[in-house]
Amino acid sequence: MPKTLSKILNIVLLVLLAISVLFGALFYIKIAPLPDENVPAELMKYINWFMVWAAILTVLVVFFAVIVGPIMSIISDPKGIIKSLISIVVIGIIIGIGFAISSPSMEGIHIAGELGEIANISAKLRVADACLYTTYILSGLGILAIFFAEIKSLLKF
Repeated sequence: MPKTLSKILNIVLLVLLAISVLFGALFYIKIAPLPDENVPAELMKYINWFMVWAAILTVLVVFFAVIVGPIMSIISDPKGIIKSLISIVVIGIIIGIGFAISSPSMEGIHIAGELGEIANISAKLRVADACLYTTYILSGLGILAIFFAEIKSLLKF
């Protein structure tokens, strides 16, 4: 990475960190109410700004991780396109396996309360189930990778 681009990225990261620290400090010093308190409308606007900033940071992270990162890796190493495509396909297969082993016939949760009865959310439950199974699979693969890397380093001497 060129030196000027590295400096620009460092400055941008420092600005984002400073803004995040500012909003975090405002949230924890001025806004965080006690559990039994009602949140006044004046303080609620700070909470809203904090949530908006968290959403902006999330969008920036996803944008740079999903779009800019792969483009930069392709530019810096054009031969790595095949490896990147293989890794994307493998991650897609793992997500597909997680979705395939999730329960398709959940009845939903019936919640009676102030909003009435909420039912028929089986699709959301299936997605949550698939996310859990995908997390389990990826965690298991991570543990296996660590295990095999340690064995490989022991056998190398």
